[in-house]
Amino acid sequence: NVTPLFLSELFADERESRGSEVASNVVSITCGQLCSYLVGLLLYPHWRLILGSAFVPALLQAGALWFLDGTRNEIETEVEPLHAAGGVHGASSVVSLTDLLQTQSVKVGIGLQVLQQFSGINFVMYYCPLILLGSFDGERIVLVTSLLPVGFNVVGSILSLRLVDRFGRRLLLLASLKGTIATSLTILAAFLLDARGAVLVFLLCMHVL
Repeated sequence: NVTPLFLSELFADERESRGSEVASNVVSITCGQLCSYLVGLLLYPHWRLILGSAFVPALLQAGALWFLDGTRNEIETEVEPLHAAGGVHGASSVVSLTDLLQTQSVKVGIGLQVLQQFSGINFVMYYCPLILLGSFDGERIVLVTSLLPVGFNVVGSILSLRLVDRFGRRLLLLASLKGTIATSLTILAAFLLDARGAVLVFLLCMHVL
């Protein structure tokens, strides 16, 4: 969670585009998940190659860091106003963890992160093939079908990127919470009724969207 925090401070003065800049991190994550599913499909059933392929993007990212020569100065420029704002705590800009946890914004941020984990999105993203395993014949067909919910997750993140600055984070959050609750209850009913196949895939796509 360091990346969205850094992005929010980096674009603190650009209120009109701040939300979309921070949301771009989510788009990158969902696109990475889609790529990982595609790589898994291409390399199936060689699980050793699938597991080892994660080394490639990590190596590329480590190599890309060498091209960020000017970033340190830019970060220092952005952080200086934050240090100056620390005057409310005295001469030092160091804030204790206890004081930080007592602020309302931090409490809300932690609560949203916890709520996000309970929404079930990670369960769908990481265990989608296992969820659909009993609905289709053949593991490769299951992997291909799993691309649909993962792809819808990418579409949803791109939509949020386009809408967050127009409608605001609060409105999108409330709307997504209502949609998550509705789809979660529908998926629960589908499991109780032993729904399979296209119905289950559709519900999973709506849940991650």
